Amino acid sequence: MKLHLADVHLHRARLFHDRTALAAARKLIDETGYERRRGELDDAQCRLDGRAVVLPAFESVLAQARGENLPEPPPATDPTP
Repeated sequence: MKLHLADVHLHRARLFHDRTALAAARKLIDETGYERRRGELDDAQCRLDGRAVVLPAFESVLAQARGENLPEPPPATDPTP
C-alpha cells in the first residue's frame, strides 16, 4: 500500500507543484526502495526548482534495448601458453 501512496504523493507534487507532497513521496520512495519512481521523483524536483531536465535521446534508449550501439567486447585471449 505504501507504493500506491508514494504514487499518489508523486502525482500530487507534479500536478499541483506541491513541495510537501514531493517530500512525502521522497520519504516513501526512500523508505520502501521504490526505485521504479526515482526518475519521476528527480524530474519533479527539477521542475519545482526551475531547473532543466536532461533525458537520454529516445533513439539511443531504443537502440540499447535492442542491443545495438553497445561497446565491442574485449578481444579473446588464448589461455594456452
